[in-house]
Amino acid sequence: MEIDVIQCEVRRIHPLIPAAPPDLLIRYRRVIRDIFRSSFVGPKSKRRRGTDRCLRSLPAVLRGTKVARYRAIPVASRVRDGPPYPSSPVVDGHRSNRRQPLFAAPVTSSPMRSVAEYGASGDGTNDDRGAIQAAVDDAHEAGGDRVYLPAGEYRVDGPITHRSRVHLVGDGMGPTTIRAEGKGFAALEGFGEPDEPLTDLAVEQLTVDASGVPGGESYDPGEKCLYYQHVRRCRIVGVHAYGSAATGIGTDMLVDSLVQGCVAEDCGRNFDAARDGLNIGSNGIGIGTGLAADAEPVVVANCHARGNSNNGIMFENQATGERAREYHAGHLLVYGCTAIGNRVGFRTSADRRVRFANCSAHANEKDGIVIDEKGEMGLEISPPPFSAREHRIDGCHVTENGGHGVHVTEADESAAIDVSTSQISANGGAGIRIATGERIADVAVANCRVFDNGGPGIVFADGGVDFRVSDSDVSDNGRDGATPEIRFGESAVRVTVSGCHISGAPNSQAPGITFATGHDSVMIVGNQFHGCTPLEADEPPAVVRDNAGFRTETAGRAEAVGDGETTEFVLPHELDVAPSVRNVWAESDAATGFHVTTADEEAIVVAFAEPPDADSQLRWGFELRR
Repeated sequence: MEIDVIQCEVRRIHPLIPAAPPDLLIRYRRVIRDIFRSSFVGPKSKRRRGTDRCLRSLPAVLRGTKVARYRAIPVASRVRDGPPYPSSPVVDGHRSNRRQPLFAAPVTSSPMRSVAEYGASGDGTNDDRGAIQAAVDDAHEAGGDRVYLPAGEYRVDGPITHRSRVHLVGDGMGPTTIRAEGKGFAALEGFGEPDEPLTDLAVEQLTVDASGVPGGESYDPGEKCLYYQHVRRCRIVGVHAYGSAATGIGTDMLVDSLVQGCVAEDCGRNFDAARDGLNIGSNGIGIGTGLAADAEPVVVANCHARGNSNNGIMFENQATGERAREYHAGHLLVYGCTAIGNRVGFRTSADRRVRFANCSAHANEKDGIVIDEKGEMGLEISPPPFSAREHRIDGCHVTENGGHGVHVTEADESAAIDVSTSQISANGGAGIRIATGERIADVAVANCRVFDNGGPGIVFADGGVDFRVSDSDVSDNGRDGATPEIRFGESAVRVTVSGCHISGAPNSQAPGITFATGHDSVMIVGNQFHGCTPLEADEPPAVVRDNAGFRTETAGRAEAVGDGETTEFVLPHELDVAPSVRNVWAESDAATGFHVTTADEEAIVVAFAEPPDADSQLRWGFELRR
């Protein structure tokens, strides 16, 4: 284990040092570690002197070329036409010396192959497809290698076919541009098979401009900037996808893969919702799932989707029919991404374990974040695929979208959907809308700020089981003055609203929380209401306590004597308005077994299934709030 650690430190100092004999590694381990430390600590001049001094004390087999990490320029890159550090990202025009991320595609330590050596001009006028393809093919036949595209504009009149273990790397977005000219193709493509996927390929630090592929009269999924299918361990890093007729970065059935630091802009030019009737395709970044494995881990991190004709970033479950019962797409993460000015910001139809974390959906034409399934996208699927389950949205900003902020249009009684620590504001529709057309279960909203939306702050439109809204600020929603802050549809069961600040919009006459008929096991506990009628429900919730902000309240007692015939009794109160919350309890044994039938501005009416016995003493206590 110690040898492995020391060897790793040696290779971090100089990536091209060959594997060293173990006995030398052990003998010089202290010097190696001193080099490692001196390369990072202290002023630059001091680091250089310390590193050079340590290097001189090493034998030649360990010293290799006298290049320390702070220089990060392997000798091979001086001899061949290549970038200073092949797999390091470009930040603000300067190349970072940070080591490669974990998802690095394995390649050989041989020098990179520059496409210039194969005849590519990079002048934007000649067709460089043949030269680039020859470099890719040679790298693949050699067992895997890096193919370097120096700064320039590479016109391609047909697709470049990516192959396993080949790493395409440019000099950054903009300086290195692949420009597609022609009809009906993707600039970069690679297609594996379910039982023989492509593996360990990567594309980094370049722009793919597909605006020269005009698109046809109907949607063609092949007219992308990047188009990959059935790939394992794929890296797409620092790629700018621009102007495609279809999706910008379009992949299907990725496994153990990473899309990082990419920009998808003005893609999906050929999308027509009225013509195609679909909510899929023509995305900025679109990842098809559900055909490769039970779990298809993919991370999309620090990417930006702007001005795309359909979805900014989307996961699409492609399993249909009986196959949908066997394959469950999931384990997908979108982290630190933005979606601005698209038709929809983020959309997922993947049915298992999708998480949106620290993302921003802003000023999209319709919804900010959508969770649905393919039946909601205009496709007839029979039998339907599994519903969305175990989805999480946390730490997100969802603002100023034309439709709803967060919109769940499909899920079932095993949903387990969480929305937490997010700001959802100034959207045209509801802040959070759960409207699946059927009963949904296990939905939680916690520690959110939901305000200034055109519709309700939070709405559970179709009822369901196990809803929780906790520790959130839901305020100033409903611009029409008649929309509640939180609304529950029919047959909402096992509902808890606790620890929330609920405030009505200015001049609003709407209540803070409303319930339709058929609710059961409802707790409204520990909330603060301001500027609104706290609660409106045909039947009072089971538990209402420790809330602040009810406009008026009263408590009292009432008595009656049974006559053996009467089943209804009137309990007068002094509230002067119809109570929205009424807690009534029996204070004598004879008064048990009743239910409240009506309550108005003067009295409560309670009723028994069977008339109480004659001369029985009936006593009740009650608390009423408005």
